[in-house]
Amino acid sequence: MSNADSYGRCAAVLYSDKLLGLRDDCNIPGCREWERSTGALLYDVGTEGWFIGFECPAHGRSGAWSREWQPLIDEVIEIKTREGFDIAAALEALRDDQKRQTLSDG
Repeated sequence: MSNADSYGRCAAVLYSDKLLGLRDDCNIPGCREWERSTGALLYDVGTEGWFIGFECPAHGRSGAWSREWQPLIDEVIEIKTREGFDIAAALEALRDDQKRQTLSDG
């Protein structure tokens, strides 16, 4: 999380104003700051899971998921798909990027 544009192991797939206004506890133990949603919808290729982008004022960006947010995530994906955003192509590009990164690291 040292890079201000990074969301850790997750990658941003799209942005939606519908994802703004959420708060969550910081994921760093002992931190008393609230994370606020950034509007980014993230995807983790390793776990094949969707997360909402958050930012802690003390620790930077990360992704978080909550059962109560899943309907919102589903709604955003549905809206973006109707608007013509190709979710499948975006996820395939993420997977390809991860494969290239793994090959260049190894």
